[in-house]
Amino acid sequence: GWKMEYIDKLPNMDLLRSEKMMLAQLIIPVESAYRAVSYLGQISLIQFRDLNEDKSPFQRTFVNQ
Repeated sequence: GWKMEYIDKLPNMDLLRSEKMMLAQLIIPVESAYRAVSYLGQISLIQFRDLNEDKSPFQRTFVNQ
């Protein structure tokens, strides 16, 4: 699929330079959010930014999972 074609075109990393990154916003329905985020974490091609760092663990969805 598109993922492998995109990855194959990326330049190799060297010791002083990281891979190219881009910032994107994902809007995922609540019904599929846990599954989607779990999958994205498993393929290790994404880094998440915590937009709820000001909230306590009890105010976060899926905190116990």
